[in-house]
Parts: sequence; structure tokens; C-alpha cells
Amino acid sequence: MSLSCITRIKLLVTIIGGVCLFTLTSPAQVTDIFFEKVKAHESTVGNADLAGLITYRLWATTTRENDVIGSVFGDKEHPLEITTTTSFWQADVGGNFGSDIACMTFAANRELEFDTYLTIGIACNSGWLKISALEDKGSPWLEKFSSGQSILINSAVGGGWVIPPDRRAAGGPEKKVLLGQFTTSGIISVNLNMSYTENYQQSGPSQKMKTANFKLTTAE
Repeated sequence: MSLSCITRIKLLVTIIGGVCLFTLTSPAQVTDIFFEKVKAHESTVGNADLAGLITYRLWATTTRENDVIGSVFGDKEHPLEITTTTSFWQADVGGNFGSDIACMTFAANRELEFDTYLTIGIACNSGWLKISALEDKGSPWLEKFSSGQSILINSAVGGGWVIPPDRRAAGGPEKKVLLGQFTTSGIISVNLNMSYTENYQQSGPSQKMKTANFKLTTAE
């Protein structure tokens, strides 16, 4: 067992039941990722001048309504990259994750609707749900993302973001799970890995999580 695998188990054991993720499977029940263009901005929104920026949402597609995603991750062997050729716009009162933004604040801060954030399943928080970051202290990435920079997670320890095991994001009737929203004037490129469970059942025997890698760009 490689060092990176051992380390990642320490990071993700509470999320994925101790399944080693150093070997990526081919995409199966999480079948693809795609960008949705939410809005091409032409003017000020709320207190922010967003003219010239485009807001995209990144989605993962599933085969079943109850296929669930538990984490998005990267490490030395399987880097995670979310880059833009310019910078990501970050709202002054926004957050790094969808769970950091209270749904009730949109009315008073209209620009928050277009904030750049990472997530697994939710665009804002109407309850207690908390998405958490995993960081290698020797190679932090979250502060850079918060300032509008691109994400690169490629250390031996690795990192990413996770959702509590009892709140894993299911595909639902539309068979898709939100992974992030990005507002930028540049071209976005994505190379990410995620862990997921096929046909997740809340009761019964434990279910093994699988992993998949996807790459995508907004370049036409």
C-alpha cells in the first residue's frame, strides 16, 4: 500500500469507510460532468460590477436517483485542478462552499447568487449542513481559492472537500449533483476525482465507495 493511500485513508476514513482510493475506477454510475452557463453578465448585480463575467455551474451526472457523491479529491498521483485563464470572482460576503452561504441572504445581497464556490449537492444552506475542506498543511489550497486563484491539489497527502456521510448528495429525479459554481471572465479547465456510491441505501450492509476521474473545459 502506497504512502499516499495510507495518508488519504487517514483523511477520508470518516467519509468513505476506510476504502483506499489510490486506484481510480472507470466512470460507471457517475457517468459524466458538465458545465451549465448560468448567466453572461452585462452590468452590476447588487453591490458588485460583474460586467464581462460569466457564471457557470459544474454538475456530475448519475445513472440512478440514489447514486450519491461523498467527496471530491486530489493528490500527487491523481491531481485535482480547477483553473481559469483569468481569476475567479469571489463575493465579499460569500464563502468557499455552498454550505457557507445562507439561502435567506440572497434577497439582501443579490450578488451572492453568483458567488464562486465549491460544493457537493447544495447551492446554499437552509439548515445545518457543513461541507468541509481537507488540506495538506504543507500545500494549502483553500486560501488561494478564496482570493480568486485557481485550485491545484497535487501533494502526496492530498486534499479536497467532503460532505458528512449521512448527508451525501444523491442524483435525485434529475440525476445530477452540483459540484461548484464559478464566475470568471476566463476559460475554465477541470480535472477532478470524486468518490461515490452506487444505488446508496441508508440501511443494510455497508456499501463500498468507488472513484472516478473526469476532465472538462469551457473552451468552445
